[in-house]
Amino acid sequence: MGAVQLFASLKYPDILGYVGDVLFPSQILSQIIDLIDSGVLFAPSDSADDKLDKIKNYLYQVTNGYPNLSDVHIYYGSRLDVIGKSSLHSLFRMHRLYYRNKQWFSERMGLPMKSGAIVIDGTGKEHVRNAIQKWEESPHKDTSRSMFSAFCDAIEGAKDSRSGGAPQLVGIHRIESARYFGVVHKNRRYFLGLPVPNPENPNNISWFNDVFEITNGSTKKRQFGAQKHKDIISKNS
Repeated sequence: MGAVQLFASLKYPDILGYVGDVLFPSQILSQIIDLIDSGVLFAPSDSADDKLDKIKNYLYQVTNGYPNLSDVHIYYGSRLDVIGKSSLHSLFRMHRLYYRNKQWFSERMGLPMKSGAIVIDGTGKEHVRNAIQKWEESPHKDTSRSMFSAFCDAIEGAKDSRSGGAPQLVGIHRIESARYFGVVHKNRRYFLGLPVPNPENPNNISWFNDVFEITNGSTKKRQFGAQKHKDIISKNS
């Protein structure tokens, strides 16, 4: 955890996030997403490696001489489509980008074979690991909902002064572009980590609550007919 912000392209299956210094990544990654969605940075024919190289080159141009980048980790997630077409056969990649010796480097992150954490980073990572361990000992282990619920629990119980706030949620599916999701946290709506008390059209986006139930954006309750999920913290208290 720590300082974290997530960004999703609305035109491509690509997401970005970071931990570390707040000011630089939040500005630059927002610009990168704007360039992607404007058709300036990526070409439709670009491979995942092409897009990664373009992001690294852009970061190098705008960060040359910028101080205090040693603790910044940028995470880049993308989808690999078969023959350039999204489908159920599409695959995914995740890279960590970091700055050393005035250069940006990247390393490919291994992806789990089942639902699980790809990487845990930031000043609050021990809280996240502890929360995941509790969910992994429950009947709900190895599910997306257990990972997200554990993250919400870690935010709630974190003693780290740099961690807290509302959870953010973005995703890449096997078809279409990346997307943002709304989160109902403590019976309040949040989007991109910011409160949304009175949205004009709340159900224009998809919402999830702290236990990853599909949620109605108007009522802030579990969507009618949606699968019900148990909260192991409440259950065991």
